[in-house]
Formats: sequence, C-alpha cells, structure tokens
Amino acid sequence: MSGCGRFQPDRARGLEVTHPPIGSRSGADGAADRLLRRGIDLRPDAVRGLVWSWLHIFCVLSAYYMMRPIRDDMGVASGMETLLGAWSYALFSALGLSLTGIALAAVPLSAAWLLNGFWLGREQETMGAAQEPLSRMTV
Repeated sequence: MSGCGRFQPDRARGLEVTHPPIGSRSGADGAADRLLRRGIDLRPDAVRGLVWSWLHIFCVLSAYYMMRPIRDDMGVASGMETLLGAWSYALFSALGLSLTGIALAAVPLSAAWLLNGFWLGREQETMGAAQEPLSRMTV
C-alpha cells in the first residue's frame, strides 16, 4: 500500500487516487508542492485553497504586529488608571470572550441558573413536607 500508512479517503471509498507524477509540469508544481506532498496528501485542486488560507493567516498576523506598538503607545498615553481595563479587554478579546461573546454566553447561563433555582426550590419544598416538624419528634 502506498502512502506510508496515511489514511486516503478516496482509496477507502474504492476510488483510485490519481495524482500527477511529482516531476510533471501540470498545475501547481514546484519545490514547495513536492515538499508539501511528502508530509500531507495534497491534491492539485486543494493547493489554491491552501495558499489562500496561509495568505489570510499571514495578513491577520501582520496586521496584529503592526497595530501592537500603536495600541501600546495609546494605552500609555491614556494613563495608568485606564491601562488595566484596556489590557483586560484585550486579553478577553484574544481568548474570544469579547463583550458580545460574554453577553451571548450570559443569557443562556442565567436562564439555566434560574431554572436550577426553581428546581432546587421545589426539591426543598418536597423534602420539607416529607419531614416531620421538630416539635413532634420524641427524643
């Protein structure tokens, strides 16, 4: 079996995998393509999407590293009293917990908390009704 033990979904479905030979000049071919094919099962029609996704990640990280010094200078210029709040918001945003995310998570969480409170109240009522009052108990 070729592929060095990698899972090949086309072969699993009974289809024959036909990749052009590594030395051919069809499609996206070159040193980078050969290097990628050694590590992953890269189809010729997936090269374009892979390149666009890496370009997108590169642009996002480049924008972050360009804006970081500007953000730091603005934070220092605004004063030390607002710096902690700004850094906290930046930390939560980096973790995916922006104000919108927190609000969207808080609504179902508070509804679940409210329903849990009602359920615990009913359980306590039924447990209290089942027990005898302390004044009637004999020691």
